[in-house]
Amino acid sequence: MERPDGLLIIGDRLTLQHGKEIVNFANQKRIPSMLDRAYLETADVLMSYGADLAREFWRAADYVDRILKGAKPADLPVEQPTTFELVINL
Repeated sequence: MERPDGLLIIGDRLTLQHGKEIVNFANQKRIPSMLDRAYLETADVLMSYGADLAREFWRAADYVDRILKGAKPADLPVEQPTTFELVINL
């Protein structure tokens, strides 16, 4: 079995729950790891890159505001993230 060149950790419920163990395992095996978001930048991973979570929550609040003011959810446009964060762990 070949040794992996790196590990990309995708932030879902399971990896959030066991993120420290996954990162510790990768570090013990000396496998460079990367997160898809900057939420665990202190978790001893090499780097993280992903959409700005604070901005995503702000945009979600804007949608809630529009709906509470009477907008129909089906009429609201679907938005893609436009701001991304790159965090490199020195």
